[in-house]
Amino acid sequence: MVRLSSASDFANKTLPAGNGNLTGILSVYNNTYQFTPRDSMDFAFVGFGSGFVSQGSGTKADPYLVGYALSHQSIGKMAWVKGYIVGALNSGVSMDNPLTGNEGIKWTAPFMENTLVIAADSLETDWSKCLVVNLPAASSLRDSVNLNTHPENLGRLIAVVGSFETYSGAPGVLMYAGDVAEYWLDEPSTTGTDPEPGNEGDGTAAKPYSVAQAKLKQGETGKWVTGYIVGFINTSSSPYTYTYSASGAIASNLLLADSPTETADGNCVPVQLSYGTDPRTALNLLDNPAKLGTQVSVQGSLEAYFSVPGIKSLTAYALGGTGTGGSDPDPEPGTTIYSETFATGLGGFAGVSVSGAQVWEHKTYSGSGYANMSGFADSRSNANEDWLISPAINLSAVSAATVSFKHAINKGLVANLTTNHTLWVSTNYTSGAPSTATWTQVPITTYPTGADWTFVSSGNISLPTAVMGQSNVRLAFKYLCSDSESATWEIKELVVQ
Repeated sequence: MVRLSSASDFANKTLPAGNGNLTGILSVYNNTYQFTPRDSMDFAFVGFGSGFVSQGSGTKADPYLVGYALSHQSIGKMAWVKGYIVGALNSGVSMDNPLTGNEGIKWTAPFMENTLVIAADSLETDWSKCLVVNLPAASSLRDSVNLNTHPENLGRLIAVVGSFETYSGAPGVLMYAGDVAEYWLDEPSTTGTDPEPGNEGDGTAAKPYSVAQAKLKQGETGKWVTGYIVGFINTSSSPYTYTYSASGAIASNLLLADSPTETADGNCVPVQLSYGTDPRTALNLLDNPAKLGTQVSVQGSLEAYFSVPGIKSLTAYALGGTGTGGSDPDPEPGTTIYSETFATGLGGFAGVSVSGAQVWEHKTYSGSGYANMSGFADSRSNANEDWLISPAINLSAVSAATVSFKHAINKGLVANLTTNHTLWVSTNYTSGAPSTATWTQVPITTYPTGADWTFVSSGNISLPTAVMGQSNVRLAFKYLCSDSESATWEIKELVVQ
């Protein structure tokens, strides 16, 4: 008989289906054996049977069990998970020499200090039922729990918050900072926050990473991240300090966090604002103190900045929670509403081919990136019609706006310069063929010579009054060529303001 106490912490929870291990106290009552589990962790049903019901909700107070994390790997899931510390990875196990069996885990001392292995059962020795947790160097997590210097932690209950993804070839929980707020031992702590459920991003313009995800995704490039501007790192004196206000701000960096009221250094990422770029002009707190607390999405390289997880080399930004446009709710004249440099890719723009095999693509020359379209291929010209269409740009709060960009055109007939390379705007395009929407041509103020690779500025081109006050404004570059001639059109550094 399995006896459950009404006072237990799982008295009102649905018991898991499937199969697995059950731990508890075996005793005899009225000549009948009875088995009494102590808490919900004693039900080590790790999902290997059909009908598995996951336990926990993924919060700090009620983490998922190991079985849930095992079955939800590599989907961008961030949440709390708890298990018993059963060992650490053996020396030599890595992505190049991945974990493939029990021999890759050290179940007894001595241990390496850079990982933990956790399981639903404190006596587990089957590697396939375990999760690997990385312990970031110089972190509170490594200092406090690693088995090399704390072998007494073997068998203890631990909970961590991180990304459910492969580590050293095995199911894992990936952590970057390892701050004190990102784990607890034995029982829930009073520090730390819960990831927003269902908000896991994939780094695209439409679904940016959160700040917490950006900390875990270091090394990726061209990714979008959304967060709130909460301050800056003051570099005017040493040591540098995190400052959670606009007072005394500098223009070269800002701090992003998942909460507009965040004041914990470990929950922020510093963002580089390079001199002369549109993101710096529009977002720095020195010139824009009212941006404090504003949500913004930025595209850049996820890499260390000020020796902590950060974002550098921004290529685009947008006000709001996505990179698909966005606007300042009350922009002042000259404020950048949307920008795309095309430095590392096409960003939120989409190439749509109406005819011809050639398409818009991203290219780089001498370290400078740009959007590129040409109908010349296989040593000949090929007839094409191709559109490069922007994401939705929100002009609902403005009464006037301009667009500018730099472009170069070469190798075509100069006589076709202004007819084959045109700019259009729409307020009812969503996706697919351009013919599904209504477009208005916007005359380009300045064209290049058409006979060299020199980029020239288009100048500030006024957008039609009819698109002001609209939230779904799309810009499009339309390219045409024939079988007898085909120019190359290169575009970069687009700004709407």
